[in-house]
Amino acid sequence: MTGTDNEAFNDPTAPVTTTDSGSVRGRRRAGVASFLGVPYAAPPVGELRFAAPTRPQPWDGVGDATAAGPASVQEQSAGELVPKVVPATDEDCLTVNVWTPAVKLDEGLPVIVWLHGGGFAVGSASARCYGGEELARRGAVVVGVNYRLGALGYLYLPEEAAVDGIRANFGLLDQMRALEWVRDNVAAFGGDPARVTVVGQSAGAYSILALGAMERARPLFHRAVLQSAPFAVDDHDIDVAEDTTSVFLKAAGIAGGGRAELLGLSAAQILRAQQETFDRFTGTGHLDRPFVPVVDGETLTVKPAQAAFEGSLDSVDLLVGCTAEERLFFPQDGSLSGSGREQARRIGAQIDDLFTEGVFRLGEHRALVGRPARLFWWRWPSGGSEGLGACHCAELPFLFGDLDQWADSAFLRHGTADDHAYLVDAVQGAWVSFSETGDPDPDGTLGWTPYTVDGRETLVFDVPVEQTSDPRDGRVR
Repeated sequence: MTGTDNEAFNDPTAPVTTTDSGSVRGRRRAGVASFLGVPYAAPPVGELRFAAPTRPQPWDGVGDATAAGPASVQEQSAGELVPKVVPATDEDCLTVNVWTPAVKLDEGLPVIVWLHGGGFAVGSASARCYGGEELARRGAVVVGVNYRLGALGYLYLPEEAAVDGIRANFGLLDQMRALEWVRDNVAAFGGDPARVTVVGQSAGAYSILALGAMERARPLFHRAVLQSAPFAVDDHDIDVAEDTTSVFLKAAGIAGGGRAELLGLSAAQILRAQQETFDRFTGTGHLDRPFVPVVDGETLTVKPAQAAFEGSLDSVDLLVGCTAEERLFFPQDGSLSGSGREQARRIGAQIDDLFTEGVFRLGEHRALVGRPARLFWWRWPSGGSEGLGACHCAELPFLFGDLDQWADSAFLRHGTADDHAYLVDAVQGAWVSFSETGDPDPDGTLGWTPYTVDGRETLVFDVPVEQTSDPRDGRVR
């Protein structure tokens, strides 16, 4: 990491702080300092490709932290629902973006670590729609994490290609390394390393389930927010992972699958073989997502969702919820009109259980062990002609609060500007309060109480926000 000649970097009033690898200079705007593209691990390239992340090399002088780093190598999604404005992609992607309202080191603010979604294949914490400035302005240090995706993050290596016996889950290991970086460095940004809340959506939420099941990762966070975690996704066991690897190696033109052969592939070749693997398994059920966490017996020894139902997250404060019509996000092929829209709704009623059943099952478990969670249900619809309703991702604009970045998405086509501001205030206020104290509603403004087996208390995000019992009209019971 080196300095540059750009105007922001050379601004003598710009904030500077020191990490355990070197000093960085960011920028300050409207009371929030940002430090972007800060390495939390060495670049996973060359001999470090398909290997566990290692600490970044120290640098001299003051590094430039005024621009976000590249996203992991990925296919650019054709979907238009979530703004896909991501920076350039590169294998050298293991960086964090930090936003902080602190003006001195000893403020001890709560910390929110964001793990983005994207099916373990696409996405980036550096996408502008995930900017943490507005959330940080509420009083928390916000850290967005980039991690390896697709085959680079989740290929199950042949045994002869492994380093130190690690054959899988490099993306999860990246996330764990980022949390270690937060533990060791967040105080330099005004944060409290003893109050770290991990917030994840979709694959990011599932990642939290996996981190909770990893013995080394579990102590690195103290609170968790699971937004639309795909609880019922099939984790790959070793047999399934080996089948996926066989298809990938054939697509890449590698006969033996030795380490030298894997390291000799270009990023473009990996991406092409990854896409062929996706195409091969499309429509075959659990292998629709061929590159996902693997229960490999080394980095991950148990299925993440089952581990959570059995207590792996019992030591952390928990918010968990989903949207009312998750499935309607996914059919983006033009069929969402007329009878096609109705068919999608019927399919969604069945597949929603991928996301929703686990929410209430986890709520029941936490209530029974005396560590009650707070449950939420996102009912505010997206609107527009797409018929998306309260679909997967519908809450994200309101969590990050910079609605201008979401203006071209379908998520803001229902309601008024006042409605949108109301929801931003409700969501951000609750998430930051939770990160501070473990209680998302300390003054009772939302009327949000812990989930109990008898009451099934669930906060419904709508206009107005209200708490209800069993928002699925009796299906929870």
